[in-house]
Amino acid sequence: MTDSAALEVLGAFCALNLMLTVAMARRLREFGEHLTPLQPGAGYSGDHSSFLLPRGSVAPDFTTTSIDGTQRSRRDLLGKPSLIAFLLTNCPPCHKQVPDLLRYAPTVASPANVLAVISGQGEEADSLASALKGIATVVREEEEPTLGRAFSVEAYPTFYLLDDNGMIQSGAPTIHRLAVRAADRQARHPVAAV
Repeated sequence: MTDSAALEVLGAFCALNLMLTVAMARRLREFGEHLTPLQPGAGYSGDHSSFLLPRGSVAPDFTTTSIDGTQRSRRDLLGKPSLIAFLLTNCPPCHKQVPDLLRYAPTVASPANVLAVISGQGEEADSLASALKGIATVVREEEEPTLGRAFSVEAYPTFYLLDDNGMIQSGAPTIHRLAVRAADRQARHPVAAV
């Protein structure tokens, strides 16, 4: 092979590499809004408290519409304990949490006070909504994660347990951690018997 032929082959490989790099960058930019800085359970085992609203803080005000057309707001959750789950369709740890959520939610709140917020579109969103419909009021955020932003969700899944006054009792990246944190808090601050 001559030097000029070798240079042509090398040039072709460089051009192909550049085209693939540009295509990958476009694809990442296209799905960038659905990427999360961390997906708990996917390799990160540190403390997630920096991603969560602090215990004792008032849950943010919100108004949203469920998939069945019901308007829900923070005010609707007052008077009873509430559970809010933030799930992302293309998040394997979110899908792994669904069975635990299905078991845990009825033990802490009525379906009217369990809010499942699903970010994403398509069959995965439909599947999550279908699985959660009996135990939760399901909200789909297909375009803008409005509720996710209100609750400062930076990683998926994220779960919050609210007390009957709408205060954050506990927050965690898994149902198990949420239950442990809530039980620990209850043990340290028992409610006085009436």
